[in-house]
Amino acid sequence: MDRGGPKPPKSVNPDREKYLNLRIKPGKVTAEEAAWHLGFLAHEIPMLMAAGLLQPLGEPPDNGVKFFATNDLDKLNQDRAWLAKACDAVVKYWKDRNLLRPTKNAQTRWPHKRLSGAIRPRPNPRPLSVRPSRRTKK
Repeated sequence: MDRGGPKPPKSVNPDREKYLNLRIKPGKVTAEEAAWHLGFLAHEIPMLMAAGLLQPLGEPPDNGVKFFATNDLDKLNQDRAWLAKACDAVVKYWKDRNLLRPTKNAQTRWPHKRLSGAIRPRPNPRPLSVRPSRRTKK
């Protein structure tokens, strides 16, 4: 029974909803569809590939479209240990990436971590070189 009040906005992408409601899914899917299938975000798929947890079909070029086998995704989706590793890989990616940010807080928060990109004292700043002035012909 409709109570006549405002309906809450849909939080699911309509394309994602349409894909997830398919009775028979295609044999190969794109990275975005693989993310929907596994419950991850689309930008997390390259992180999983870099961690060696997800393999695309064939040998696509680095800047090419990656396809994934639906059968493999079904198996991975049912594997609790793999899902835990995948979640940990995403968390590790962002933790490492945030450690590279130039913040003073990173050094105080994680003094035992390697802070390769964080603020470090510079050995000796180089002086600015003086450019010779151009002479114009008169």
